[in-house]
Parts: sequence; structure tokens; C-alpha cells
Amino acid sequence: MLLDEAGKKVAEKIVTGANPEIKTTLKVANPQLWSPESPYLYQVKLTRYEGKKVADVQTLKTGIRTIAVSKEYGFQLNGVTRKLKGVCLHHDLGPLGAAENKAALIRQIKTMKEMGCDAIRTAHNMPSTMQMELCDSLGMMVMAESFDMWIYPKCKNGYAKFFKEWSDKDI
Repeated sequence: MLLDEAGKKVAEKIVTGANPEIKTTLKVANPQLWSPESPYLYQVKLTRYEGKKVADVQTLKTGIRTIAVSKEYGFQLNGVTRKLKGVCLHHDLGPLGAAENKAALIRQIKTMKEMGCDAIRTAHNMPSTMQMELCDSLGMMVMAESFDMWIYPKCKNGYAKFFKEWSDKDI
């Protein structure tokens, strides 16, 4: 089920079967599109039943948008060509350290937006779930870098050692 920001149901689909992995599509009439200027988020609510009894409920927030890149138009978000105005951002919070701090992350993202930023490239490792969710809700586009090497090593025990074995699962 897909709910708008007010909690109103905008789309729903019932999928049956015993497969633990389900792929489906929901059609949303006139969706509010996510953008840095208007970071509209819907709530996806997944309910799993065993018989008629609710066995599990999971919710997550998501935005609806289109992304395209072409040599004619460059990067487009929701059909509009735009230049990314971004930064490379390490996972730490400067003198506050690397521990997650929601208030500090909010302040950091809002400060970057006030500077005119609309995009972050996370540098050298995966961002936290909290950071990604805050970027979604505050209107910051993210290129999440999972690691800074692939098949060519820059150090003896880096990710290049595992790339061929794990890249399909990790990427």
C-alpha cells in the first residue's frame, strides 16, 4: 500500500505466493514528484499475512521521481535538466566524530542547502540509513559511494581483493 504524506491511500496491490522475493509495480495517478526543492515522500506499507493473520508489517518512505542522463541534455530530474551543485562528504561530523548524531546530521544537511548545495557524494564508504533518510526528507540528492576501489588495489587488504566475488551482491 502507498500512502501520501497525510496518510491517505493512493495505491494498493495485493500479491500472493510463497516466494520470499516479490516484485510489483504500483500505479499512482498524478504523483507528487520528489525534488530538492519539494522533497515529497510517500510511505510504503507492506503487510505479510499467514492465512488471515498479520505476520509482519514493514513501512518505509520513498519519493517518486524520474532520472535520466543523456549527451543531449545531461542530467535530468523529473524531465528538467539541472546541474548538480554538490559536495564530497566523509561520514564523520568533523569534531563531533563518526558516531551517528541526528541533530548534527540535520544541521549539516540544512547548512549545505543554505549554501546552495543540492547533492552529496558520500566519500569512500556507505552512508548510514539515518543519513540517507534525512537527505530524502530534506531534499538532498545523494550518490552513495560504497567503496573507493574496484578491481585495481590501492592497498593490500582493500575491497579489490573481494570485488570479483562480492560485487554483484554489494552493488
